[in-house]
Parts: sequence; C-alpha cells; structure tokens
Amino acid sequence: PCTAPPLRPHARTRRAPRATFAPTATVSALVRQRTWHGAHGPERTSKMFMDLWKLLTAPSDEENSSATMLWRLFAAAAFLMLYLVGFVAWRIGRPHVVKIDALQEGLYLVRKAHQYRTERKKNVLLAGSFNPIHDGHIAMLKFIAAKHCEGQVTAVVGFNPSKKYDVSPEQRVELIERACRDDPDLQNVRAKVVSGYIWRYAFANKITRMYRGIRSWEKDGAEETFLNMLNTVGPILIGMRPPIETHFLQAPSALAKISSTRVREGAAALSTTITFHPQHSD
Repeated sequence: PCTAPPLRPHARTRRAPRATFAPTATVSALVRQRTWHGAHGPERTSKMFMDLWKLLTAPSDEENSSATMLWRLFAAAAFLMLYLVGFVAWRIGRPHVVKIDALQEGLYLVRKAHQYRTERKKNVLLAGSFNPIHDGHIAMLKFIAAKHCEGQVTAVVGFNPSKKYDVSPEQRVELIERACRDDPDLQNVRAKVVSGYIWRYAFANKITRMYRGIRSWEKDGAEETFLNMLNTVGPILIGMRPPIETHFLQAPSALAKISSTRVREGAAALSTTITFHPQHSD
C-alpha cells in the first residue's frame, strides 16, 4: 500500500501568513481614488468608507498589536482630514452661479422645465443685507419663488448686533413684506431677521438650499468665496453635519448697476436737498 513518508523531527507545519498593515501604501491608495462626494457620487463615497473600515479591522500581527492600532488610527485621521480638505476645496473652487439675463424668459423656463419639478417643494432662502431692498433683489426673489413655487422662500436679513444701521433690520423686513404683499409672483416669500450663523437657521427650519445674490463673480467673487467657505466648514466642524449647498444668483445686466449703497446715497442726497431747499407756499 501507498503510505506517506514519515515527517522528519525538525519539520513543522506552517500557518498561512496574516495580512499585515501598511499604512502609507494603503492610505495613499485610498486617496488616489479621489472619491470626494459630488465628484463621483455617493456610491463611490460609501465604498471609500467601507474600504477604510476594512482597513481598520484587518488582522494584524499579535506581537505589535498596540503599535499597529496606533498606526491605523493615525492613518484614518490623516485620511479623513485629506477627505475634508478635498471636499471643502471642491465646494469652494466650483461655485454654482446662475445668471438671470432675461427675467421673464428665466421665469418661463423654471416654470415649464422638467428638471425643476423635483425642486418645487424645497424650502430655500436668499441671504443678504437688503439695506434696502431694490429691483435686483425683487428679480432674484421672483426667480427663486417660481423655481420653488410649492415651497417656502425666506428672505433672510442678516445683521451684526454690534453695528449700528441707518435702517434697522426690522424696518428692512417690513419693506420686503410690503414689496411682496401685492405681487402675485412673490406670494410664497417671507422675510426674517437672523443674527449669527445663517446655516444654523437653515438647519433649524429644514431649508435645503441657500442662495446669495451677486452683481457678477468678478466683482463679488472674493467676498462670496470667503462666506461660502464659512458656510461649508462651519456645519462640519461646529454642527457635525454635512453643509447645505449655496447657489449664487447673478442679477440681470440691466439691474447690475443697482445696489443698496447707491439707493441709500440717493435717498440721503434727496433728503439733504429737501432740507436746504424747502418749497415755499405762495
């Protein structure tokens, strides 16, 4: 009969080698995937975090278990930091600018276009100083109100409590409500005074998108980029939740030269003229 040869005394059975942890190579491989949210979709993002979880729970060498776990935690923290930096850079570096060149044509498109039907029920806000409201603000509010005709549009008047304003925030809210009261295109618009972080008000009131009005990105891009960074990083670091997207509305070219500052200066000049040149009755 065929029998196996006897084992030599010094021969030993070998175990299969365990998977070892290579932090530098593994994390760099995950980073090279560039699976930032929005660039490749939420499916790729969830796969990325599943790969990270498998990396953290992979078997390690028992002799260096504490050192291996420390490397794993360090690699996971470094990877999450890189992911956060990439996400913020992607959000800030690619602003969503909507140009309203012709108001009536824009209103027709947002009312009839199929791709806007899913956004009609969204609650949104338009943040600004509205100091005071003018035709450029009205054009933006009409565009937003038509696009989200079944939702609630809030004109958020932001202010700093430490500053003194010629027109109080409450008076600005009254001017906005008076402008929207008799306009049939602005019946789903309301005004609200908000101090502090506007993204906190947005989360508290289930608002899914924030809008900002600009004259053009060349003129207002630097300031709006800084505010967009605050609205992106703030919810992540302070609120521990994903940020709300911000869209920028560029006013029609015919209204681009109108600003609240020019309106205030014109009102002040008119008041001075009336004060120094009163009308005399015959």
